[in-house]
Amino acid sequence: SATYMDRAALGIEPAQAATKGVYYLHRAKDVSAGTIFVQGAGIGRIVVENVLPEILAGKAPDVNLIYVASRELFESLSQQEQDQLVPPALMRRATGLTDFTLPTLDCWLHSRQGRAHALYPHKNGKFLGSGVGAKVYEEAGMDGASVLAAIRAYAEDLKRAA
Repeated sequence: SATYMDRAALGIEPAQAATKGVYYLHRAKDVSAGTIFVQGAGIGRIVVENVLPEILAGKAPDVNLIYVASRELFESLSQQEQDQLVPPALMRRATGLTDFTLPTLDCWLHSRQGRAHALYPHKNGKFLGSGVGAKVYEEAGMDGASVLAAIRAYAEDLKRAA
């Protein structure tokens, strides 16, 4: 049986927000720690179950977590609405986590640093095995512990660059 996230308890925007193409899983109190675009149901679940609780407990960097529900819906908004929802300054420092390929993040990540920190299944240059989802994500370096380590490294690099 599946478990469902309690959006209200986790501070996640209502499901209706997905109609704009993106919604915040978490809004950082201080955006200087960074912004992470999360794309795909598998990595989204890993973030909600493993990363978000660590952020809320103060054990991980307080980054913006923006879930990409549909690039097409986002791009159908006026430029003003897009910029209000996701200010361009966030994209200039953002990184991403995706179940897909790095190029699917290109419209969200506007820096070399953001691209370098992005996680995607084939980042390590090898074809992944098949099996239980959790093991495949672990092999890809996209399990909860690996994602948390990557977020910490990304936030540290942003601090050094500031």
